[in-house]
Amino acid sequence: MYGTHTTLLFFMLKVISNSRFPLCVLIIFMHCDPLQFTSGGESFLAYQTFQLISLEFIFRLCVPLFFIISGYLFFLTIDEFSFATYKNKIRHRVSSLLIPYFVWNLITLLLYFIGCTLLFPMPSGKPIVEYNIQDFLFCFWDMGRVTGNPEVTGLVIDTPLWFIRDLFIVSLLSPIIYILLKKSKGIILLLPAVIWATESCSSLYAPGDQAIFFFSLGAFGGIKKCNLPIVSSKNASLLLGLYIVSSILLFSTDLFETRWIKHINDLLGIATFLAITSCVTNLNVTVHPTLTNSCFFLYAYFQLPLLLTQKIMVSKLAFLGEYGMFLSFLLCGSIVLFMGIGIYYLLKRFAPKLLYNILCGGR
Repeated sequence: MYGTHTTLLFFMLKVISNSRFPLCVLIIFMHCDPLQFTSGGESFLAYQTFQLISLEFIFRLCVPLFFIISGYLFFLTIDEFSFATYKNKIRHRVSSLLIPYFVWNLITLLLYFIGCTLLFPMPSGKPIVEYNIQDFLFCFWDMGRVTGNPEVTGLVIDTPLWFIRDLFIVSLLSPIIYILLKKSKGIILLLPAVIWATESCSSLYAPGDQAIFFFSLGAFGGIKKCNLPIVSSKNASLLLGLYIVSSILLFSTDLFETRWIKHINDLLGIATFLAITSCVTNLNVTVHPTLTNSCFFLYAYFQLPLLLTQKIMVSKLAFLGEYGMFLSFLLCGSIVLFMGIGIYYLLKRFAPKLLYNILCGGR
C-alpha cells in the first residue's frame, strides 16, 4: 500500500499526529489525584492500586513519547545541520516554546496569588504572599528552591511545563546531539540510555536524564529518516499482550523495585503504544486537527482547573468512598479536558492572533 520511502515517512507523520491528543489526554488524567483532597485517615485501597498501576504502566510512557516525537521532528527535515538551520530552529522554538513557557508560568503565578489571597492557601510549604524576589524567579525554574520540598525539585509553578523547559534546553544542545549521533552512528545513545535506566543521575534536571535520552533517541530516528513499520492488528495485539504480561509479572514480584528492569519494560510499553497507533492509523482513523492542535494549550492550561475541579468534586463525592474516588477521577479529568477544548476553540476563533499564538504555542 505504501510503496515508497516518502510515503512511509508521510505515514509516520500521520502516526505522530494521531499520537498527540491521546497522549495529552493521558497526561491530564495522570495529574488527576483526588486522594490529595481527602483526609489522611480514610483508606481507598482499590483506588490506590488502580492509581499506582495506571501511573507505573500507562501514564509514565507519555512524557518519553513526547520527547521522542520532538527529537524526531526536530531533525526529520534536516539534511545537513548548518548554523543557519540551527538559528531558524531556535528562533521558531523561542516563539513556540520559550515565550509561551514564561507567559503560562506568569499566568499561573498570578492566579495562584489571587486564589491564595482571596480563596484558600496554596498547597505548598510556603505561602505565596511571603515569596521574595528570588522565590518568584525560581517559580520559573525550580519550585524545590521555593518550597524546600524535594518532591517538587525541578518542577515549575505551572507544573507540567517542566517538559517545555527541558525540551527547549535540549533543542539548544541539538548541535552537540547531532554531531555525537552522526560520529558514533548512534552508539553514543547507550550512555544516556544507561544513565536513564539505572537512575544514576536521578537528581539531574533542566534537562533531566529522560529528556536527554528520549530526545536523542527521537533525533537519531529523524536524522536517519526512519519510519515506523505498518503494524497489523495481529502484531499490535501480540505486542500489547506481551506488555500486559510483563507488567503483571513486574507488579506482582520484587522485580517491581528493580528500576532498570522497570525501565526496560517502559521501552516495551513505548513500542506498544506506537504499534497500536500505527495500526489504528493504517485503518485510516485520523484524530481531528482541532484536537491535535489544541494539545499545547491543554497541556499548559490544565493544572489549576484540575486542582479546583478536584477540590470541589471530591468534597461532594467523598461520602461514596472508593466509588467516589473513581468517579472523581473520571469526572474531573473529563470536565477539565472538554472545558479546555472549548476554550481553545474560542481562542482560535475569536482571540487576536498574537494572543492565540502565545497561549497555544503557534499551533
